[in-house]
Amino acid sequence: MEYRDFDLWIEAATPRGYPLRAVSETQGGVNDWMVLDPQSPALQGYKKKIREEKTDVAFLIEFGTYLYNILITGTVGSLFEASLGEIARQEGQGLRLRLHIAPPEVAALPWEFLYSPLQHYFIGTSVKTPLTRHPHVFQPIQVLKTSLPLHVLVAIPDGSGLNIAAEKEALEDVSHRLDDAVQFKLLEGKVTRSTLSDALIERQYHAFHFIGHTAFAGDQGGVLFNGEEERFDIIDDEVFARFFLDHQSLKLVILNTCRGARRSPTRPMTGIAQKLVVRGIPAVVAHQYPLTDAASIRFAREFYRSLCIGPQAGHVDAAVAYARNQLSIHFPAEPALGAPVLFLRSPEGLIFDLVGARQEQTQPPEAPELSPKECKRLEHLLTTHERNRRVLEEQILRMGAFAPDYMKAQLAEETAAIEEIRQKLGR
Repeated sequence: MEYRDFDLWIEAATPRGYPLRAVSETQGGVNDWMVLDPQSPALQGYKKKIREEKTDVAFLIEFGTYLYNILITGTVGSLFEASLGEIARQEGQGLRLRLHIAPPEVAALPWEFLYSPLQHYFIGTSVKTPLTRHPHVFQPIQVLKTSLPLHVLVAIPDGSGLNIAAEKEALEDVSHRLDDAVQFKLLEGKVTRSTLSDALIERQYHAFHFIGHTAFAGDQGGVLFNGEEERFDIIDDEVFARFFLDHQSLKLVILNTCRGARRSPTRPMTGIAQKLVVRGIPAVVAHQYPLTDAASIRFAREFYRSLCIGPQAGHVDAAVAYARNQLSIHFPAEPALGAPVLFLRSPEGLIFDLVGARQEQTQPPEAPELSPKECKRLEHLLTTHERNRRVLEEQILRMGAFAPDYMKAQLAEETAAIEEIRQKLGR
């Protein structure tokens, strides 16, 4: 898929509100304002229900729409919808929504729940519209070329209380299903600072996957490992980032923890995930809300599958979007779809240029002759295009001289598609 970018910058608050600057790769740029009180009772009420897992499908859509109407507003909203409408008309085109958020109190909000009331879907759950956070870090991403298999170091400290057996089984299942395109090295039992250091020096890894718990003391985040003498060893985010300082092959960290994506509402670039990005990790996937064991396993399975095979292999933003969508399918009433947060430095979303990636066949080859089944499919397709054309004609007629060019272009495309199908059907 070929992506176009939609970058949205949110700057520090002023008496008027938060300045917004949006730049669409195809539609130009605009400036506007976002009116937001991060401590408003309405917003705090939404967040409280998510924390307490008192959610259902209707609530998640309502909350996502609430966030969307705050952020994708005014001229920014018009620009985004125009950009979205343009890529929707083109096969193999996508639109990346990249958030550049300066105020920490705004960055602390769960924008991953954004729901478009016009398109009727959660923005970050489609590979056509991946949603990422782009911290301001000016470092090159080195050594992209990577030969399969992808080597992932997995740390599961003892005493986490998680269903470790199920997590292990899921990772083994992923490796088997992908014909060993991804291979996992498990550190389990007593996982200490020395255990991790030794593993990282013994061979090169492409990704690190942590399954466990985090802890926060004020703005300071920490990861729970096993101690050499004591049961637990809380490694703060500053020290944790040092483990990966000189490992250029390691491009991805997955923090499968309850609050790995948590951000300070008062200080920018604090928290475990942010610290890793600052230290040079190109992509960090972390959870801002706890996932159930079942949801955690589902996310890992679908994420690695999308990352290692298919047309978007190596693109972490597309892999996260695909996995979010699977969470929304399998756990529609839970806030799981908004839990994964992707912090990404790569402008293109590509962190691995995978050599030997297997391409999944997404559709069967066309039959040389039209079978009855194919004729029926074309009939259904023709009906759909004709309905699309009628709707567009009515909209353009109502709007008159104000009808946008992209709508007229879409009408022409629908007409061309109708003629092509009619020719195939011999009409």
